[in-house]
Amino acid sequence: MNEILPLFRSAVYGIDPSFPFHIERNVHDRYTQLQLHAHEFVELVYVVGGTAKHRIRSAVFGEQRYEISAGDILIVNQGEEHTYELAHDERLEIVNLLFAPEFVDDSYLHAPGQSQLLDFFYVQPYLKEPARFASNLKLGYRGAGEIEQIIGKIENEFGARRLGYQALIRLSFNELIVRLSRFYSESVGTGRNRDVHSSANEYIRRVVGYVERRYQTDIEISHLAKLACCSERQLTRSFRQATGESVVRFVHALRIEKAKALLVRYGDTVAEIGAVVGFRDAAYFIKVFKRLTGMTPKEYRMESQLAQSGE
Repeated sequence: MNEILPLFRSAVYGIDPSFPFHIERNVHDRYTQLQLHAHEFVELVYVVGGTAKHRIRSAVFGEQRYEISAGDILIVNQGEEHTYELAHDERLEIVNLLFAPEFVDDSYLHAPGQSQLLDFFYVQPYLKEPARFASNLKLGYRGAGEIEQIIGKIENEFGARRLGYQALIRLSFNELIVRLSRFYSESVGTGRNRDVHSSANEYIRRVVGYVERRYQTDIEISHLAKLACCSERQLTRSFRQATGESVVRFVHALRIEKAKALLVRYGDTVAEIGAVVGFRDAAYFIKVFKRLTGMTPKEYRMESQLAQSGE
């Protein structure tokens, strides 16, 4: 039977459309371990010190547990369930950067020769297991120093909240993402990560990553074509060849999969869940849901609950 898990809401952390960002430091030990949980926002975690086991569960790769330590960078996607498991003598110090996907400026992807600059954000978090964990970003001494300096600037601005702090945080945060993507691209090209990107068209992979990251927002073919550095017609053809379906159907299928998980685990109304996964019109959400699953959202929720009660 599926357990009812806490969902950390964006509003609790002040992550709203006007400035969808929050940063905080946390220390975990065996007395302060978090329950397995999910959140509405994206979470970027920098491990400052200590060790623990990161437990993470999602529809993409199932459940995984792996060791984390100082200098590690983790991205936890919206809706993924995770926690930290610590032995009796372990202590973990982390910085949590919480944000909505649109806080990342993807205009860098449009620059000639710069398309890898956001792969750590758009590609790595959606690689199938074990590739995602084979390419888990571990910063060396120099890299950790660079990242800690940027995080320090963000923390100072967020705490002081002087005039212009939001603009400066946006600039520093996007620098952070670009630098992490550079470290990631360099690590992918060497050693144990060499084969992570050896298959599939790199531009289509980034488009898919973009859609998976921004499925809750309005997605335009024209913007995806810019990411892929091609015409809309060419993108439509290449996307179907790579994925076996159209862009629109891919987006709809992804949104419906997200909605199914929410219907089972949380008590929000059908209209609220439709809005969360990107459908502005509840009737259209129900129509698409039924077309792809053969039942309405309410019927799916009821059938899932009956199946659980019979386990």
